[in-house]
Amino acid sequence: MIHPEAKIHKGSKIDRNVSIGPGSIIGENVQIGEGSKIEDNVRLNGNVKIGKNVYLHRGVTIGPPQHISFKDFQHSTNISNNSILREFVTVHGSTSEIPTKIGKDCYLMAFSHIGHDCQLENNVVLTNFVQLGGHVKIGARAVVGGGAMVHQRMEIGSRAMVGAMIAILKSVPPYSMVAEAGKGIKIVSINRRGMSDDLSLRKNAVQAMKVLKTQNDKKTLLDELDKLSNQQALTLKKFIDSNTKYYKWD
Repeated sequence: MIHPEAKIHKGSKIDRNVSIGPGSIIGENVQIGEGSKIEDNVRLNGNVKIGKNVYLHRGVTIGPPQHISFKDFQHSTNISNNSILREFVTVHGSTSEIPTKIGKDCYLMAFSHIGHDCQLENNVVLTNFVQLGGHVKIGARAVVGGGAMVHQRMEIGSRAMVGAMIAILKSVPPYSMVAEAGKGIKIVSINRRGMSDDLSLRKNAVQAMKVLKTQNDKKTLLDELDKLSNQQALTLKKFIDSNTKYYKWD
């Protein structure tokens, strides 16, 4: 149902069984997939593509990038199926042709901020008040604790966990936990989000993280990860290869 007090631009595309609440403004070039729910006072502006069964709670705002040199580029944002954005989450569109992205089944809690050009993979959880700078990448099934602030262009690897109320000034390797400001990796983050239920996946992640703990030379580290020949080692190798500044073991 579309509330009569919602403002829908004639250039937008609204699929079947979409609910839009009062006071919401849906701009031109916005696409909303089947079964999605848009609560009251939501603002969608720019090339915004909302997937199926997405739930945008009250006051969510998706708009142009907060960038001092941004001009009239047609910024874009993609939110994939089944993701939930809670109250007053803000998402800034891209500064290039590659959209700001929120993957499938993500859960973004109230007052989280997604900066321009961020890339969130599937099943990411951001707790209340998490702030992501521009161009941040977050891997699948990662969890970021409440009030954490992530510096621009950092990467948080898949299944990593970041503690609450800390500033992330380096990238966080996959399968690791960074829990204190100014400290390195504390433990292998394998006891959450289904990983502990798969013994082979758990074993592979532990092996890969042991290599990260014991090898300081980058070439040797990458060679040792190659020898493990499993998906978890490959994921960690790809992360190391693309990041020059990341958290290491304490």
